[in-house]
Amino acid sequence: MLKRMPSRWRVPCAASLVWLAGAACSASSRPAAPVDCNAGEAYELSAPLRVFEIADDLWYTGADLTGSNAPPVFTPLDVTCAAGSSGAGGTATTGGTGGTGGAGGSATGSASISVSLEPIDGGRCGSQNAMVLRSAGHNDWGSVFGDWKLASAPGTAFCDTCGPWNGSGYEGLAIWARAGDGDKSVTVLLDTWQTSHAGTTEADAGLVCKADCNAGSGLKTIDEAGNTLSQTYVSPPGTCGNSFQRVLTLTEQWQLVFLPFKSFYQELKPNAISGAMDVAHINGIVLRPAKEANVELWIDDIAFYKKK
Repeated sequence: MLKRMPSRWRVPCAASLVWLAGAACSASSRPAAPVDCNAGEAYELSAPLRVFEIADDLWYTGADLTGSNAPPVFTPLDVTCAAGSSGAGGTATTGGTGGTGGAGGSATGSASISVSLEPIDGGRCGSQNAMVLRSAGHNDWGSVFGDWKLASAPGTAFCDTCGPWNGSGYEGLAIWARAGDGDKSVTVLLDTWQTSHAGTTEADAGLVCKADCNAGSGLKTIDEAGNTLSQTYVSPPGTCGNSFQRVLTLTEQWQLVFLPFKSFYQELKPNAISGAMDVAHINGIVLRPAKEANVELWIDDIAFYKKK
């Protein structure tokens, strides 16, 4: 179920307090560290892949039905999986996340999920707005956030600036980010043409993985972080799914985080690829909080990076 979606303190401490109390007081009055706007000085950054200053750059959301505001599925590219089909089509959903598909629907509960463009308090190195992702209370498989432009076919009336990212010659992704109150870690998933049909056209069919029309069958057990522990059906070799993934841990301070391509891995399933990630055709990026996590993620400029 997917949809589209920014003076120093001075607290005097009485001299009569014991050392422990004095230390606590000193810690509480410590000002926030300034943002290091030169964090990328040692790297060459590509032209920005995303700059979140307008609403059109917001991402889609996906969540289990424990929430009362579950959105409908967002599928710019449909797939028909008829009986006996080889599954040669593709989907615009994030095939490797294991739960973003479905027909939508209503549900009751206190869970929530949202994406919004909000101003950055005081600005951040010249940037005034950021994309804010919030999720709480999803206790089945959890929730995901993804880039809808990246997962959409390029050159169409729907989106003429969509399509895959070409990271050839770069070491990984650089993202300005911070966390709010709550959980600080999320799983980052990257899809390429090797793992997802998202954003592809019929002309690309010979270059990309094959959609598995039985991928939703069988039973699956996942842990609180959304990792698959066991399942009764596993997609065969050559089919889509099994995104490249890694964990990202943030702080409440803005920082430029570097995610090397080589730090991403696949689960050891039959449809894990035998070679390296095809960074020339990145067609999906997803942030997946742990199940039942309460997250507030602030995401800003995204670019490729390499050392100078």
